Order: sequence, then structure tokens, then C-alpha cells
Amino acid sequence: MNILFISDRQALPTFGGIERVICNLARQFKGDGHECFHAFFSLIDDKQLPNPLFKKELVLSGSILDELERFIVSNKIDFVINNCIVKNNIKQIMPSLKLLKANTPNTKYCFLYHNSCVGAERLHCSYGFYLKRFLSKSWNKSDVLKDATKAIVFDTFPHLVKLYFRKKYRRIPDNEPNLVLLSEHYKPNFANIAGLKTIPPRWHAIGNSLCFDIKEDVVLEAKEKILLLVARIEEDHKRISKALEIWDVVQKKAPDVAQGWNFVIVGNGKDKPIYEDIVKKGHIPNVTFAGWQDPLPFYLKASIFIMVSITEGFPMTLMEAKQCGCVPIVYDSFGSLHDVVEDGVDGCIVRNNDKDAYVTHLVSLMQNDALRNIMAQNGIVSAQRFSVDKVAREWYAYYESL
Repeated sequence: MNILFISDRQALPTFGGIERVICNLARQFKGDGHECFHAFFSLIDDKQLPNPLFKKELVLSGSILDELERFIVSNKIDFVINNCIVKNNIKQIMPSLKLLKANTPNTKYCFLYHNSCVGAERLHCSYGFYLKRFLSKSWNKSDVLKDATKAIVFDTFPHLVKLYFRKKYRRIPDNEPNLVLLSEHYKPNFANIAGLKTIPPRWHAIGNSLCFDIKEDVVLEAKEKILLLVARIEEDHKRISKALEIWDVVQKKAPDVAQGWNFVIVGNGKDKPIYEDIVKKGHIPNVTFAGWQDPLPFYLKASIFIMVSITEGFPMTLMEAKQCGCVPIVYDSFGSLHDVVEDGVDGCIVRNNDKDAYVTHLVSLMQNDALRNIMAQNGIVSAQRFSVDKVAREWYAYYESL
């Protein structure tokens, strides 16, 4: 089978969530004897072209309809998985693919939506954080003012925001009935936001897969007193300021428990100087900003994984943490969380925005080695439900059902 991925950006195995998903699936599909191709709008690093995972790559420009039709026909593409999420690219690609389907009847198409389908209207910072960005050298002031104005409009005119997102979400099923979401939990959310009274029968759900190929057993005895957060270092989605607040409360309320523990944040982003300033001015101890690094060694050393995001799609960092025996504590802010974590068994799910409850669960795990080890071992086992070969089989079954 010849499989074409379409996305906003060049797929690199170490860059971005969607890009990692594409590379991971392509690696498995290729290993199973299929040929993979990739068409995308934005080039990230021309030095990494060609990508050996793909037989051919196409940088989209000009007439998308003509470019894609020639590419699909000449390479005898059997299955197209569209991953575009950038608004302008969706506007361009969806009508073109609708026409393409009529011109290429032997090719099957689907749209894989990578977000949570809920809460998009509240994906902005607090106004206080916008002020911090405005005063920071890492942000362009005009960009901050634009984002802050958008946030004010969203908060002031919720009815208009609802109409805006209805139009945005409706564009996808209107042009592509074969919609794949990351979780069954997202089907009613997507239908509701798109203004659909019922869930279309051709909608499907397939989650993300594990990326790490860990050959040896995880040694829980080698775990250190480390709380770990792995993320893009920006406030809009990840709310890292909330994680710092929680850690600060733990230090003050349970200093004996917190002694010897460190909070390590892996990742990079434009808000990193702001967070560093929050830590410095707030005198929050034992926080390390490790920058962008391979997260695997950190997962293997850390004992507890911190996630306080406003929302997520199907976060690979959460699965990776479990795979490495790093017990997650997560705010209940996105539906797929309940596909990945079983509360009290292989992690802790905390009511969204309940800081006191989060602190209580965190302190309990920090001081209870036996409980933490049981949850870690359970997580290692349950994470295998998301092995890439199992997820690939879900994709093959889905292709056959179209």
C-alpha cells in the first residue's frame, strides 16, 4: 500500500507533536512493507531532506489541486491521511481534496484531527501573563497586543466566538466525511462545536502511539526524587505557571516531604525567560530549566510526571512518562486523559484547576515510595496498549473499512 501524509510542516522525528506522530507511523508502515510519502507546506530544515522514511516528499506551493493530483496519480497513492490544522492550510487543502476524490476514485482519504475539539476558545493566557510577555524581551510587543486583544474579544463576546469556531470546525466534515479523532470522547465535542445534531457514522477514533523503543526493563530502584514536566515552554496551552505555583505550595506546606526533591522542566519556548523570572522573584527553590534535550533520560530518572495543560489532544509525553515508570499527575482538562490514565492505578487524575487537590495528591505520591512504585509498574504495563504496532493495526483495519 502507498500512503500519503499531508501536513502543515516538514516531518522531523524530534520536532513537534504532529510531526513526531507522522514519523512514528511512517516508520512502522514502512517496516510492515508499505511505501510512505509526504506532502507539506512549510520547510523546517532543508538539510534534513530527503527524509529516509518517505519514498518521495513534496513541498506544496502554487496550485495545490494540480500538484497533489499529479503526485497522487504518479505515485499510485492508495491512502491519504490529511493532518493539516493551520487555518490557512485547511482552507486551501480541504476543497482541493474534495475535488481530488472525484478525480482519483481508487484512492481512499481521511482527515486526522490532532486536537481535543474542546476548549479552543479558552486557549489564551491570563491578562497578567500577557503583561509579563509585553515586558519581556523574548516577545514581539505587537504580537502580544494582538493576542491579548483576541483574548479580550473571546471573553467579551462568547456568542461570536461560538459562531467562529462552528464555522472553523464545520469546514472539516463538510469537505471530508472520513474524520479520525484521537479519542471517542472527542466525537460529541466535535459534533457539538460544529453544530451537528448527530455524530456522523463515518467518524472514527485512533489514538497516538508510543515513540520510544526501550529495549531494557525500566529500573524503578534507579529512580530519583525528580518531578518532571516535558513540554513546549509557552503558557497558552501548557500553563507552566500553574505547575510552578503548585511546586511553590508544596515547598511551603510540606517542606519535610519536599526536601531532596527537584522540579525539572524539559523543553524550550519564548516564555522560558518569564518562567525563570517567576522562579527567581518568587524564590521558588529546586527548579531546573533543562532546555530542549532528548527527554528519554529524564523520563527514566524521574519519579513523577507533572501535567497541568489547559487541554491536550492525545499527549505522547503522558504515554512516554508511563512507559518509563514516571507516575503522572494530571489535571482533568481533556477527554483522552481517561484513555491513557486509570486514576489511582497508574496515575492520578485531579479535578481541573483544583490546586489544593493537586498539591495533596503530589505530596502523597512524593512521600509514599511503595504506592509510587506500584503505580509506576502498572503504568509500564498499561502503556503497551499504545505500542506503535498495535496502533498501526488500527489504521490498517480502518483503511479496509473505508
